[in-house]
Amino acid sequence: MESPLFRYANKLKSVGYMNVTLLFIVISLIALCFNLSRSIDLAGKEQLIRLEPDLRVGTVRSAWEVPPAFVYSFALTIVQKINNWQENGSVDYSGNIMMLQNYITPSCRAFLTADFKKKKQGGQLQNRTRIVMELSGVGFNEGSNTRLITRGQWDVNLSLNVREFIGNKLVKNKDVFWPVKVVEFNVDSELNTQGLALDCFSNKPRLLKDHRI
Repeated sequence: MESPLFRYANKLKSVGYMNVTLLFIVISLIALCFNLSRSIDLAGKEQLIRLEPDLRVGTVRSAWEVPPAFVYSFALTIVQKINNWQENGSVDYSGNIMMLQNYITPSCRAFLTADFKKKKQGGQLQNRTRIVMELSGVGFNEGSNTRLITRGQWDVNLSLNVREFIGNKLVKNKDVFWPVKVVEFNVDSELNTQGLALDCFSNKPRLLKDHRI
């Protein structure tokens, strides 16, 4: 017959084994949570994957690659947002530059700010509205209007219609060719969710047609 002291010793031993097992489980869960948290954090910071604007187009690309159609769409969107003045160019133009400062390079921002000051001094902004649209039937064409120069740098050729009004009066209606540059710009993923920035003109803009002549 087992003595009470022997039974007590066996219980202590069982509790000890249980504590060791629970400690091992807790340590394993902590390690798992840490690795999961680190993986999620790295995925959010480093794995920015851009998709084709038209998901019907099937492509296979590396995670770091940026689809040319995405670059074209980005360039067109930023150019339009900067150059669409809904109420008053003397306020909207500079406001757009400030609003989009995280999507343009510092040199491009300096160029646009200088252009704003020049236009304002020349009386080309006051009470003036502007609409910039892509020419009908143009769209993205890889190799034709979007070209990879080197990794993280593209030339994008935009064919646009620019209309300006003072009140209800149309004062400008021109089709223009704007060659712009887009660069990879992974500075702050919270401020710039696309990882790209407009670097302004890559070459001199060209007039295609003046509809008021």
